[in-house]
Parts: sequence; structure tokens; C-alpha cells
Amino acid sequence: MNLIKSNYTKATIIGQLGLLMWGLLAVFTVVVTNIPTFEILSIVFTVSFITGIAYSYIKGEENPIKKHPKYMWFIGFLGIFCNDALYIQSFKYAPPEQADLINYLWPLMVILFSSVLPKEKFLIKYVISAVIAFTGIYLLLCGGEGFHYEFLPGYGFAFLAASCWAIFTLFSRGNNQNKSIAVTAIYCGIAAVGSFVSHCVSEVFIMPTLNQSIILVIMGVTTHSLAYIFWDFGIKKGNFRLLSILSYANPIISIFFLVLLGFAPYSNNLLIAAVLVFIAGVISAIDWESISEKALGKLFSAESFFKSK
Repeated sequence: MNLIKSNYTKATIIGQLGLLMWGLLAVFTVVVTNIPTFEILSIVFTVSFITGIAYSYIKGEENPIKKHPKYMWFIGFLGIFCNDALYIQSFKYAPPEQADLINYLWPLMVILFSSVLPKEKFLIKYVISAVIAFTGIYLLLCGGEGFHYEFLPGYGFAFLAASCWAIFTLFSRGNNQNKSIAVTAIYCGIAAVGSFVSHCVSEVFIMPTLNQSIILVIMGVTTHSLAYIFWDFGIKKGNFRLLSILSYANPIISIFFLVLLGFAPYSNNLLIAAVLVFIAGVISAIDWESISEKALGKLFSAESFFKSK
């Protein structure tokens, strides 16, 4: 029993490490912003492809290609490639803390998009969550010195990045038959080829500094590979509910690292906006109907107990 509990706790901690890696993505991106977007992605995706395939080989995973739906290769490429390209572009045109927080609207988008699908319910909590989240974003973008129109392209890129990842997540959720790590690795491999071709066609190569080269390799190994692996392991073997709630705190973690390392100025509006996006995610994720039913059940059982006395 203690061994099972120990493995459960270990898996939860590993899942949290995956979240922590994603929380550092904004910091890593800021460091390499001066490098062309597709050059960054061609390096990062190549490293992540090698890391993912090596891990799946060590774990002895079966070849996932035959079982994987053909349309998902296209969706996977678009989801991973377009999301990352748009995310990096947003940092080139807007302050990192603002672009990053807009991108973290994607969990809310997943819920909003899924609510209009067949056999799904549109609940009032989704409206409440959207109002809270967009209030936070409005406060961040329009509070203080007012709205900066020169940052509008960056805001657009960040919003499109969030939309791409939300759509990819929805398609992935609908394809539960194969969750192999190798699948994600192959997505990254295809994205690496696409990034390299795009770089050769549209960009001029800039030699990364030694520090930037190290950061690019770290990104490939961690935020674009091990983070997926750790998260997948954590939600399957650890405390899924705790990890799900903690994932909505990632905007706060990401902003914390940006401010701590001097890549973003602290402001009360920034903190409030991050907290509001977190609260919106939690509200939309919680099954309030189930909680209310349990609460009412306990209330009625308590009343019956006292009446019997």
C-alpha cells in the first residue's frame, strides 16, 4: 500500500515538473527573440524530435504510425508548428508578459469551443469564466498607460497561437486511441522540417550566441519534449485533479519567472490579470453541478439525522 502511495505521489511531482518547464517557456523565448522565428523552431523541434524518439525507444513503445489517423498528422503539424511560430512572433511585437498571458487563454478556449460541439452543453459558468478572463486581459492591456496600438500585431499573434493550440487539443481529445509519446515526437519532427524549409525560404540565418544555443537545446529537451512526457505520466499515474487545477496556475508561474528574472516589469495590473485568468480557468473546469448535488445530499442526510434524534 505504501509503495502504491509513493508511486502516486512521485507521478504527481513529475507532472508538476512538466508544468514548471512550461512555466519557463516565456523566459526562454525572450532570450532568443532576436533570432528568426523559423530558425528557432527548426533547432528546437529537431532536438525535441530526437529526445522524444529516444525516450519512446527506451520505453519500448510500439510503432504508432499505423494506428494513428491520417488527418491527425496534419492537425498535429498545424497545432504544434503554428502555435509555436505564432507564440514566438507575438514576443517580437508585444511585451512578453502581455503576449504570454493572452496565450494562456487557450484552456478557456478549449472549454468554450467544446461547448458548441454536438452532445456538449453550453453552461453559464463558461460565460462567467470568459467575462473574468477577458476582464483580466482588458485590465492588463488597457490599464495604467492605456492601450498601445503599436503592440496590436503581437496581441493578434498571441491570440491566434492560443486558438491553434485549443483546436489541436480538441482534436487530440477526440482521438483517444493513441497517446504515444512517439506521436508527439513525430509531430515535432515534421514541424522541424517545415520550420527549416520556411527558414531557408523567408529568413536570413543569425548565428546564436553560446548562451542562446544552450537555451535552444534546453527548450528542445524540456518545454518541447520532457514536459509533454512528464505531464502525460503525471495525469495517468498521479493526482489528475490536482494537476489539472495547478495547470491553470501556469500563467501566474510564467509571469512570476518573467518578473523575477527582470524580463518584465511588475505591476498590480499584471498580477491581478494573471490571477483572473487563473480563476477563470478553475471556474470553467470545476463540475459545479456535481459539487452542489453532493452538498445538498449531505445537507438532507444531516437534516434526516437530526429529525431522527
